[in-house]
Amino acid sequence: LDTPENLGTQARAKSPQSTFDLRLCDARNKIPGPLQPEHYQTMTIDMLTFVRKRNIKYDGVVGIPQSGVPFAKAYREAHERLYDALTVSPRLKKNSGKNGHTRFSVTPDAATPSRKPRILLIGDSISGGTSEFSATQALRNAGYNVVGVAAYFDQELGGQRVLETHGVPTVHVQKISTLLEHYELHKIIPKDR
Repeated sequence: LDTPENLGTQARAKSPQSTFDLRLCDARNKIPGPLQPEHYQTMTIDMLTFVRKRNIKYDGVVGIPQSGVPFAKAYREAHERLYDALTVSPRLKKNSGKNGHTRFSVTPDAATPSRKPRILLIGDSISGGTSEFSATQALRNAGYNVVGVAAYFDQELGGQRVLETHGVPTVHVQKISTLLEHYELHKIIPKDR
């Protein structure tokens, strides 16, 4: 998955029994992260295209901390450059919850209108859906209407099903299985992984 902008990915198993841990990296040195601004710009244009195909309407975008924040910034910039200005931009803050569960708090946008603004959550990948669902709940509790979650990768760990069961449409550019097939085809990883 290397691109002209030198974006690469690394997939590795933490242990033989575990799922693959997907890491985005700069293909020039193959070290995971940090991605450069041109990587986010390229990836968010793809995300924006897929969201528009799904006809999801929104007033603002919010990045899921930590990895989704730079994606949301690049997404917002691309949207405003190509289409029109977004009207709201609340912020999420990641907090430690009980038993290690992720919790989020919301800092509302000062310009939030009286009606429930439509928010599109942005992340790098969807795995089990717990972070995305927790962020959705925090935004809903703060008076926002979460209309979808957009991510570059779906890690196919059930997150898309969890979110859509709770009325949150998801959009992803690529599935992890497609990426792994690409790696196998180009002999980057063995077929008997």
